[in-house]
Amino acid sequence: MRQRILVYGGMLLIAAGSLTLANVFLPAVARALVAFVALAAYFLLSRLWLRLLRWRIPVSVTSQCSVAAPPDRAWALLSSAEAWSLRPGSHAFDVPAVAGLPRLRVVTRIVSRPGSRRAASATYELADFPGTAGQPGRTLVTRTAGLPEARAVIQTIQVTPEGSGTRIVVTARWPARLAGALDVRAAWRKSMAAWLRECEAVLAGHRDWPGQAVPPDLLAALAAPLPAGKLVEVSATAAIAVDPVRAWRAIWDPATNLALPESRAVAAGFVPGAPVGRAGEIQYTISRHQRPDSGMLTHLQYVTDFEPGRMAVARLSGLVDCEISHFVAPGPGGTRYNLTCRLAGRKLRKKQEALQAGIEQQVAQLRVLLEGTGSPQRAWAPGARSGQGRTGYSPDLPPGGPQRSE
Repeated sequence: MRQRILVYGGMLLIAAGSLTLANVFLPAVARALVAFVALAAYFLLSRLWLRLLRWRIPVSVTSQCSVAAPPDRAWALLSSAEAWSLRPGSHAFDVPAVAGLPRLRVVTRIVSRPGSRRAASATYELADFPGTAGQPGRTLVTRTAGLPEARAVIQTIQVTPEGSGTRIVVTARWPARLAGALDVRAAWRKSMAAWLRECEAVLAGHRDWPGQAVPPDLLAALAAPLPAGKLVEVSATAAIAVDPVRAWRAIWDPATNLALPESRAVAAGFVPGAPVGRAGEIQYTISRHQRPDSGMLTHLQYVTDFEPGRMAVARLSGLVDCEISHFVAPGPGGTRYNLTCRLAGRKLRKKQEALQAGIEQQVAQLRVLLEGTGSPQRAWAPGARSGQGRTGYSPDLPPGGPQRSE
């Protein structure tokens, strides 16, 4: 918005100056012609300049350091998901292997916006390259999952022997808008240098080895209430012909996201470092985008209220601010299930009918899944509840995920 104001303001001053000079030195007909040309140029050049500022250019940053630790120890730290917790307001975990996909890592960080601090998650593909005779050491490459190389964030970590110690080189490359490329590049350079200093402190024994626990500031961002303002609420209720115990197990099992009809989820499970089966639990779902070249959607659900077998309330972090409530109770012939979704965001009221249709479709798909009236290949079976970070994924279940209403 600030850039738009500056561009339009600057072009308007130029147009006003041209009109002033024309009014002083030119006759009436020429003044009218100059005024028309100046206004047309103002309109066209302003839009052209704004488009240019939104143009994305490749930007890269490199940071490096030398440590006294042996290469194997340095590699064990730098290549681990736990090392991400050394970055302020960040947490990462590796997704258990999924058939047909490369190794995946989910990274969650705090995104500060005016008046709020939200959590945003992204999924990255991992590739590990061993050293060669001509190039010793090891290299880890992470890139945004599902995106073409020209639009992906790519980070390369190289760990090579250097005397009795190790040389660490970290390079990041991503497409940035021309308007803020220099500021973003400086922020990345500062962040990477600070992260390497923290890694050096761990390898030198000056601080503990990072664990899987989610940082408190990130937990606060995940659990933050919906922002004040106009909220949109949609709800759907269904009678399901199964007993409430079975219904609850399916509703609250992350593996159900993989079995829903028309689902695009590829992985779902519990975030390591968080409790399971009570308030504070965090579930994740990774889904393919509707457009094949638009990457993957990663959503985290932070449980704020939980009564096993009866109800659960969770904050959903992702593309929209959302709070989801599940209610299960005995009903005629089996179970009465209610799903309520409260959303905050601009222009959502115009999409309320589409959102309502989407949530009704999701509840209907769950009923079909549990009652077994759909395809036999989509019959639900309980996912693994023991342990953390499990996906409950079965090769018999087709990839997919809950669809997001546009």
